[in-house]
Amino acid sequence: MGWQELRDFASDPLVTIGGHTKSHVSLAKLSEEEARAEIAERVRGLEDGLGQTCRHFSFPYGDPGSAGSREFAIARDLGLKTAVTTAKGLVPDGSELNFHSIPRLSLNGDFQDPNCFHALLSGVPFALFNLAKKALPRGSRAA
Repeated sequence: MGWQELRDFASDPLVTIGGHTKSHVSLAKLSEEEARAEIAERVRGLEDGLGQTCRHFSFPYGDPGSAGSREFAIARDLGLKTAVTTAKGLVPDGSELNFHSIPRLSLNGDFQDPNCFHALLSGVPFALFNLAKKALPRGSRAA
């Protein structure tokens, strides 16, 4: 899509376009300055191209080894309202939710089957996983 098509798309009240990074890298592998620049430059580029404020972000490779507390703080410090990871799980209730590390349902080749998709979308697998984590003694939990 070109910028005009994106601007037209973004003008719909049901559409929100968020940022990613400049070069789709694992932010945790960068220095803090480099990680900040990756996020800030892409957000600024989107704002310039769309003519509207960018308030949402998606971490590339948003697993715990690629984006953690440092990266979540950078997103917050840059004024982003929300940021999503690829950490699998349910969005916790408001008292536990960190708006800069929201889990999300990632659809890829392993989960294209409609039955898998509907099961994941229901949240049941994540709820069962969370229950099992709480039930296991601390020493027996996987790292």
